[in-house]
Amino acid sequence: MNTQNKLQIARLLYQLVRLMRACVGLKGNHAICKRSGIKWNLDLSEGIDLSIYLFGKFERSTSAAIQRLVLPGAIVFDIGANVGAHALPMSRLVGEKGRVYAIEPTDWAFKKLSQNLELNPSLKLSLIPMNMLFSDLKSEIPKSIYSSWKLEAGVEHHIHGGRLNSIADAESTSLDVVVKRLGLKKLDFIKLDVDGFELKVLEGGVQTLTEMKPKIILEVTPYTLEEQGDSLELLLEFFKKLNYRIFSEDGKTEFFLNVNQLRKKIPALGGINILACHSFDRKL
Repeated sequence: MNTQNKLQIARLLYQLVRLMRACVGLKGNHAICKRSGIKWNLDLSEGIDLSIYLFGKFERSTSAAIQRLVLPGAIVFDIGANVGAHALPMSRLVGEKGRVYAIEPTDWAFKKLSQNLELNPSLKLSLIPMNMLFSDLKSEIPKSIYSSWKLEAGVEHHIHGGRLNSIADAESTSLDVVVKRLGLKKLDFIKLDVDGFELKVLEGGVQTLTEMKPKIILEVTPYTLEEQGDSLELLLEFFKKLNYRIFSEDGKTEFFLNVNQLRKKIPALGGINILACHSFDRKL
């Protein structure tokens, strides 16, 4: 299913939820609720928030993959953490001996991420929010990026429906710089969802990926890569150089770094999440 169809379904669900809440005397879009043991401060007119409200999670298949791959004591980077939809559940998985570094550049989403963490004080030891923009340190830094998927009418991206938010407060840096700054000796897992900036983020982490060989779940959307001057071909070539293999998110199908094979799995004007693992890593 392409992104536009997903948005249409989400907007219909939003209208249904508003109607049902109105029937029981609940007005507005704001809801504070608990899902799967995590407390959330939600704006139901936002696509990610609505998914958490209705289904207890965002991106069901990604959540299942994370549940399988993120182990107690793991060191994790959630790059493009947004409101914490995956970062908060991952912080429960890693436990007190692990760490989840939630990287979010937009002022708007970082504020919401911080609010959600405040509602879950038991997760503060393992979840570290960081208001940062990761890049290759060579490319031009935008003033705003997409981080809001509003389900009401407004100015938005013509395909994926996102809305731009300022990154004025974010530090511009790279994965390699932050890993060195934190003094990390290992990095087990990366969740990467940055709407076309994936290759630029990865190029800023070559040393980390080469030495620590983390598993990576990342969103692959050809048209957003092309909007940033990259391509699916360049992304796969990058993984080839670092001796990574590419699989379906569930780890069952290997794409063998074959662009045509992977493109067949991606809906037109849509994207999929894939799993990248170093060739020496046999545990999927």
